[in-house]
Amino acid sequence: MRDIENIERYRKKSRDIENIERYRKKSRHIENQLFLAYGFMISPVP
Repeated sequence: MRDIENIERYRKKSRDIENIERYRKKSRHIENQLFLAYGFMISPVP
């Protein structure tokens, strides 16, 4: 019985880790977009 609980807990933890990784990737993408937009604003328009 306890094994099943442990498996459920492990599953939840691994799912959390996946979500964190996905969130990190997404936030990195957003950072890149912001960086590009910021660079656009700074650089003089030819």
